[in-house]
Amino acid sequence: MSASLEESKQMSAYLKQLTNALTKERKATLQKTEKEKLLWKLIEKINSSFDLEQILQSTVDELGYYFKVSRCGIIIPNYKQNNKDLVREYATGEWKRSKETYSQVSMSALYRTVIKTLQPLVINDSLTHDLTAGHLTEDLRSILMVPLLQGANELVGVIYLHQCRQQRTWTKYEYSMLEAAANPIATAVAKSRIFSKAKQWASREKLLNRLTSRIRGTLNIKVILERTVAELGQALQVSRCFINIIDPKTSREVVAHEFLGTNITSLGIGKENPLIINKIAEKESEYIAISDLFKDSRMAKLNKAELEQLHKINARAFLAVPINFHTKLFGWLCFHQCNVPRNWTDEEIAFIQSAASQVAVAINQAEMVQELSEYKNKLSRELKQAAQLQSILLSGGADTNKNLKIAVSYHPHHNVSGDFYWVHELAPHVIGILIGDVSGKGPAAALLTGYIIGELKGLIEREEIAWHPDKFITGLSDSIYEQNQYSDFYATAWYGIFNITAGKIVCCNAGHPSPYLMQKDKISKLQDNPGVPLGLLSVKDVGAYETKEFALNIGDKMIVFTDGLTEQRQLKGEFISESWLPDALKYHQKYKLEELPEEIIRRLNIVSEGAPQDDDRLLVAIEMPEINTIEFRDINQEDIQNKIKVILDEVFKKGLSENYVTSLKLGLVEAIYNSLRHGMPTTKQGEEKYIKLSYWIKEGSFSCVIADSGTGFDWKEYLTKKQSIKDVDVLEEGGRGLPLILEIFNEVKWNIKGNEIGLKLNW
Repeated sequence: MSASLEESKQMSAYLKQLTNALTKERKATLQKTEKEKLLWKLIEKINSSFDLEQILQSTVDELGYYFKVSRCGIIIPNYKQNNKDLVREYATGEWKRSKETYSQVSMSALYRTVIKTLQPLVINDSLTHDLTAGHLTEDLRSILMVPLLQGANELVGVIYLHQCRQQRTWTKYEYSMLEAAANPIATAVAKSRIFSKAKQWASREKLLNRLTSRIRGTLNIKVILERTVAELGQALQVSRCFINIIDPKTSREVVAHEFLGTNITSLGIGKENPLIINKIAEKESEYIAISDLFKDSRMAKLNKAELEQLHKINARAFLAVPINFHTKLFGWLCFHQCNVPRNWTDEEIAFIQSAASQVAVAINQAEMVQELSEYKNKLSRELKQAAQLQSILLSGGADTNKNLKIAVSYHPHHNVSGDFYWVHELAPHVIGILIGDVSGKGPAAALLTGYIIGELKGLIEREEIAWHPDKFITGLSDSIYEQNQYSDFYATAWYGIFNITAGKIVCCNAGHPSPYLMQKDKISKLQDNPGVPLGLLSVKDVGAYETKEFALNIGDKMIVFTDGLTEQRQLKGEFISESWLPDALKYHQKYKLEELPEEIIRRLNIVSEGAPQDDDRLLVAIEMPEINTIEFRDINQEDIQNKIKVILDEVFKKGLSENYVTSLKLGLVEAIYNSLRHGMPTTKQGEEKYIKLSYWIKEGSFSCVIADSGTGFDWKEYLTKKQSIKDVDVLEEGGRGLPLILEIFNEVKWNIKGNEIGLKLNW
């Protein structure tokens, strides 16, 4: 009986032992199945995409859910070209963190420990562990970190689990599961990098093919190089890509083309930019590559100024590849990585060298074409230069921003033109306008135009001529005739002096089409009796030119033009009717002055049936403006102050600062009192005594004319007796307070008689 009982006990113990073994084996089998199931899930996700960021996010979501942790994350160091880490994290409830926060995980001491030792880090309780005690908050209690290794212990990343608030002891099974999951994740990273590199190479090959195709398809080197730096800069994701071209004549290096990343300062297209880095290059170097300018030992070869220049442009990493064709160096293809270091890979350098060779071919092709076509384009360049010179010459008189309203339409027939106009201000209220047309076309006509401009500039400086249209035209004609005796060139010209305050124009015509006058509902041709064209005959042979004077009212318009508007042919070859212009002026009579010139030209195109332009077309439209006038009869200080205040208030509203207002007031008071004391008292007996102040306010300027009824004074002769105008004694009779007036105003001008003074103040 006792033997049977003992046998039963042994059997029971055996069965219990067998049951435990089976249970343990079943548990191991289930764990293995779970591990395989989890790994298959991860492998499926990895194989379903090449997008590493998407793979990592789905992986941490899967692992975080599986381990039932507060957080699960993966760190891939130096993933991007900018050396930034790629971090993806799963978190539950209150433990979720912003991307900006969890992206800083790689900066922790725990992470650095793992990547240094390449061993897992197990922290069951952060409150008692040596690495974390007293350093982490109580919220983060348990940490498990496993390195992602590939091949011969090559680190590709780190995976981590966080248990927050509650302490958790990591089991051997959990550790083994996480370690098992690390293998497919490391494979995914490697696969993604291989795919990215292949994609990069394909993209670069495509770019090289595109550059080659463009070089073969066009000779526009500017377009080629602009696109080259833009596409290379984007392909390599650099801060700055530029081409330094070496001038073959001066050997200076200038920035020819430039690509800039976001918030990167330009070096400046066309600016001289010596390649400082070239000083540290070895002889016959195939390229210059520097990962970190701050740490490279070769920087010791540069002086302080050169180092400061590199720091000024924020360059941190530098790559330069020579652009040479056979033995000729055209320049450098350069790349900057700003603010952060960068390791230039062999693949990148090889790619850039291939691109540089294509750029060298493009530059060489362009130079060959330029040399072959230089003779053919010589005349064109000279014509363009002549046009530019003519434009510069004419620009001095092209300023129409005067107190007289002026609008211009100018359409040259060729690059250079025989038509010209000149606007100059004799005084704020007296504007001279010259318009002319040189016979013939092309460079010869342009040369004569340039000569006329040079002569008229000299005549304008002589008040005794510039204020008299007949003397002005005579002076021009005599000068041209002397230079033109052995050729058949001549020029027509019309010169008019508009006096805004007097409401009149005094003009002289040298064989030019007579202007049209637009007054209310009336269109009439100015009866100015055209004389002989300039330079055609000697003035001694034909007699003096005639001056004509016409009254003008506020709002009256005058149209001055060249024969390109009246001698235009239609498509059939017939000249357009002479009446077309007055008809067009009548039709456009109510148009604003600034619209009128181009509207007349548009009308001409309609009348001529769209026929090609036969000649230069020049039209100058003038309108008499309204005038602000104040009168003074005697020295009444209160009256003078009140009237000046009206002007000052108006000028202040137009933007004049208070400092200038005080100066303007002082200048006006001085000028008015000078006229009251020195000018008005000389009024001839029986004539009305007065002082009139007319003024104009424009954006940034104030101008006025103060006229008195006196006989005036010979200011020019008087001033020539002094070494300087500012030496005139303010107390001397006839001095008229010149030092103070000249100190305040930018321009001071008198009429010939000396009883009108024009003043202008700019701000």
